[in-house]
Amino acid sequence: MACFVHNRRFLSKFHGTINQLRQSNEFTEVTLRELPKRCCSCPEKQNNTTFSTIEPLLTSLNIDALRLICLQMEFKKYLTTNELLSQPTISNYTVLHFPISLDSKEQVNLLNQFIDLQDQQLRILQHIHHVDFQYVTSTTCEQLLYEIIQIKYNLLVKCSNYQEAIQAIDGILVIISAKDQLHADIAKHVLQQQWFRFMKKIVW
Repeated sequence: MACFVHNRRFLSKFHGTINQLRQSNEFTEVTLRELPKRCCSCPEKQNNTTFSTIEPLLTSLNIDALRLICLQMEFKKYLTTNELLSQPTISNYTVLHFPISLDSKEQVNLLNQFIDLQDQQLRILQHIHHVDFQYVTSTTCEQLLYEIIQIKYNLLVKCSNYQEAIQAIDGILVIISAKDQLHADIAKHVLQQQWFRFMKKIVW
């Protein structure tokens, strides 16, 4: 397949798409400057070790394809800068998703409403299955937030498109502590069902 970065047929469109991303202010200028190197598929340039060879090459000039790569790059850059590319120790978690895009303050407000309304049911769930829920927000301790970023990066690299990536990482992450995996799985399922019913009642 012809390289989108260097083939004359695609060169103009590729840089036009980058300019669209630049105007949207979604990603840092550093990421956008590195994007051509990350997207290059020229065989003679593949010896460049700036990026891992396991990362998929660009297969489309759709702007969302570039968004996904930018998102992965920014997460990886953060982790590399902070020397945090080890495997996270958190094994049981779930993400409480929102049907529309919300800022962090709106997300926390809805989470608090959910916890207040579901307080008794959540306490029973935690008691029966000997589990504990820890909701991750901006006030969570810094060390734990680093590990959450690692988890989100691991989710990102498994996604095949931008919408799937946003769906995977956007929301409130809940860490589930349990004595055994079965109880953790049951608690995760019940928590998700309660959240889904709560979301259905919200007037957007």
